[in-house]
Amino acid sequence: MWGLAAVYTGLQVVLPIFNVSNFSYRLALVPDHLQARVLSVYRLFGWGMVPLGLLAAGALLQTVNVVATVAILALVQLVIAASVTRSAPLRQAPALASLASRAREPHD
Repeated sequence: MWGLAAVYTGLQVVLPIFNVSNFSYRLALVPDHLQARVLSVYRLFGWGMVPLGLLAAGALLQTVNVVATVAILALVQLVIAASVTRSAPLRQAPALASLASRAREPHD
């Protein structure tokens, strides 16, 4: 129980930092006229996965115990994180500082 509380507390510290950095990078990278479209797709995928995760958790809880369900879903998240980390377009994305300097340049 205390382990889960520690993990939850850690997430509550890390997630706001992730959200701010992610949002700032997206604002700097995406042109102004596409901001709404990109944000809508971002939210569609982000919030659209919540019902699927709940469905998977419910199905797993029906077939295996709680500990196995948490372990399986944690493994799925680890695989997703590793695959995203290895993604070449993400690894070669421009630094935020270069985007900021590019934003200050006059546009045509």
